Amino acid sequence: MNSTYEALVLDELCTRCSFPKIEMRRLVYTSPNEFEVLVFVCPNCGYRQSYLVDLNSKKPIRYTININQQKDLNTLIYRSPQADIAIPELGLEVDHTGFTQAKITTVEGFLLEAKSQVEALFTKSEAEKFLAMAEAALKGRLRFTFILDDESGASWVKATSGTNYKEEYQQNT
Repeated sequence: MNSTYEALVLDELCTRCSFPKIEMRRLVYTSPNEFEVLVFVCPNCGYRQSYLVDLNSKKPIRYTININQQKDLNTLIYRSPQADIAIPELGLEVDHTGFTQAKITTVEGFLLEAKSQVEALFTKSEAEKFLAMAEAALKGRLRFTFILDDESGASWVKATSGTNYKEEYQQNT
């Protein structure tokens, strides 16, 4: 994988301590998937914020991953800022917003994060039901479908050996 690196000092205020100069570190990977990593660092308070930016324009895509056994939870996903995620069996839909950041995680990592934020997503009774079902899914006792739907086409999936998944290119709407 080829890459280029640059560091710049920007005349921007730190969002945490209002220090007037922020360092931006920019790393561009050029193969096989071209993407950029931007890291903003405050030299005063140490605050860091990272962003992943896909540099390729692609067709909208939908990945449907069948989680049938515990090892399928190790499927690696890159969720772009324009991607929506759904797990119908758990009643979970996470739509993108203007604040959605790109993220690399596993299906298991996504479920663990959803569990940690469940009170903000559901009523108390719905949360209890979701937590029980998510726990069963994490222990491999519940089969489910993980859907990653990305209008930008930038998201990707790296499935573990034997994991059943499908990728479908969608029409632009």
